[in-house]
Amino acid sequence: MLRILFYFLLVVANVAFADNNNGGFLYQHQPIKPACVALFNDFVNDLPYLTSVNLDACEHSQNTITQNTHQGVDGSYYFFNNNLNNSAGRYAYTVMGKTSNGIFVLKTDFTTGGSMDANELLLVKLDQRDQWVISAPGAKPQINKINELTLVGYWIGGDRCVGNFDAVTVMGNTLRVNEKLGSPTSCSNGKAYSLDLSALNA
Repeated sequence: MLRILFYFLLVVANVAFADNNNGGFLYQHQPIKPACVALFNDFVNDLPYLTSVNLDACEHSQNTITQNTHQGVDGSYYFFNNNLNNSAGRYAYTVMGKTSNGIFVLKTDFTTGGSMDANELLLVKLDQRDQWVISAPGAKPQINKINELTLVGYWIGGDRCVGNFDAVTVMGNTLRVNEKLGSPTSCSNGKAYSLDLSALNA
């Protein structure tokens, strides 16, 4: 009985630890895989081109199952582009906070193995909605509940000290950002911005 109680408390502690570390940005009590978040980023021009991701499909897809997820000491979650090491770069996201109306602010970092370090802020929310599946002509639709990650906005960043986000905080529905505006090799310049996210209904 004591052993069962111990394992139960251990599981609860691990779930709570994950919640606290990742701000509740979870799928089935685990941090959302960076390979699913990466679907929002177009690495050619660094602009998102998708607006939603079916997490049930993505989290269990062959692509994400074979893509190893790592956790950084800074709380980020990332994968290597070659799934081996950093020689070809990596994609990472960090949960910077969650607004009072349920919007997660993610900072993303994308490298290719060279000096480039492209950054962006994604504003996303977790939803559950109905999805109809019609298996044959005239068949009654099967209604599935799916978990969905929705992109409600994004803040275009830059490369290293030209547009990188130096500090990001979320207080209530207010997003505060300090963005570097120097040169690729000089981070001395920066500017602080504040944005009200209360209009983004979760």
